[in-house]
This record gives sequence, C-alpha cells and structure tokens, in this order.
Amino acid sequence: MTENTQAVNLENLRENSMGDEEFMLDLISLFVSQAKEQLDVLETICTDGTSHDWVEISHALKGTAGAVGADEMRELCAKSQDMETASSAERREIYNDIHEQYNRATRYLIENGYYEE
Repeated sequence: MTENTQAVNLENLRENSMGDEEFMLDLISLFVSQAKEQLDVLETICTDGTSHDWVEISHALKGTAGAVGADEMRELCAKSQDMETASSAERREIYNDIHEQYNRATRYLIENGYYEE
C-alpha cells in the first residue's frame, strides 16, 4: 500500500453501471456511508479473543470496498476477515489500516468530483 497507487479503480463500477452516471454516483455515495457505518462497528469490536461479528463485518466491508474498486481496502478486509481469533492489538492495527484506506478512497472520490461531503 503506497500513496502512489490509486485509492479507487472505478473501471469495473463504470462497466457494471453500463454508462449510467447517476447509478454510479449513487453506488459511490452508498459506499461512503455504508463503509463508515461498518468501520464504526468494527472499531467497537477490536477486542481480544474470538469474534464471529468481526468476521461478518470484515466480510461485509470487503464487499462494500470491492463494489467501488477500493482494492487495497478490500484486500485488507480480506485479511481482517481471517482474524476470527485475534488480540485487540492485532485487530486495532488492521482496523487502522482499513480506516486509512477508506479515508484515501473517500478523498479520491471527493477530489475527483464523484462524491460531495
């Protein structure tokens, strides 16, 4: 993960939207709000031990990120999804990385006119 890579690759989203710009923007808006909610939940369960909720939220967040082409975020969520049993420190570390990628993706979408705060 580097700042040199694009935070979001909209190619698949454009293709899946079949040129419908409004639909694409709606999905981007949904990504921003849904991912924020999912991240808020994930943060509250950065605990020690086994957590099926951690796996479920990570999986959902992976799908949310993948839908808009936030590939680095999606990859981190895939790793997070495999952390059913982990320490709070391990979960906090990957949560912070995912959150950073969410911020990068959101910044990219705002700066390129795909989303307004």
